[in-house]
Amino acid sequence: MFIEEDILPESFAKRFVREDCLQYYIDGVNSETQEKFNVCYDILENRVVFSIRNEIGQLLSFKGRTCYKNYTKDDIPKFISYYPSNNNYYLFGFYENREAIKVSNEIYACEAEKGVMQLDSMMINNAISINKKIISDVQLKKLFKLWKSVILLLDKDVTLEEIFIECRKFKGLLEVFYVYDTLNLLKLKDSPMDHGIEVFTQLITNCKFKYKGEWNLRNTY
Repeated sequence: MFIEEDILPESFAKRFVREDCLQYYIDGVNSETQEKFNVCYDILENRVVFSIRNEIGQLLSFKGRTCYKNYTKDDIPKFISYYPSNNNYYLFGFYENREAIKVSNEIYACEAEKGVMQLDSMMINNAISINKKIISDVQLKKLFKLWKSVILLLDKDVTLEEIFIECRKFKGLLEVFYVYDTLNLLKLKDSPMDHGIEVFTQLITNCKFKYKGEWNLRNTY
């Protein structure tokens, strides 16, 4: 299926200031990764911003996270897209990680874009983000086209049943694994990448499971 995308000129990035984000650094995204993913500041809106690109590197939009601490109280949206783009149509990080993905046998599929950046800072580059907890039909087709094993890295608050729903979409055609925190290493809203390489390694070593077509939650482990 052909999907027409609105492509932005690279000059649109000039409205932002290329500068490392301290909060991203605290969250485990180092300076080299922030440079790679073009993390910037929007001074007027007080947001940290990164580029959204399609699989061949064309600029689709920018996504911005507010730096205001009381954004909920002040009714400020946490995230905004600066230009219209459909999150269901692209795999964030594929362009930036294309060479590592090409030579790898597996792909880490993160829920949020920051997870891809956190993995990159851990020197793990075969990763993409689905931008949410649900894989769209378009994203699924793109993953099928790559024909590699998929490891789902969804946030702690995603239930096992919800994980299984996503795993079933691959219909057994691709090998699918998922990380489910049975060791209680994460807090409710955490991603598997939020506590650095040591915790991530523990999760991959002890809490990565192969999906075997489970239809109920009994005797899963």
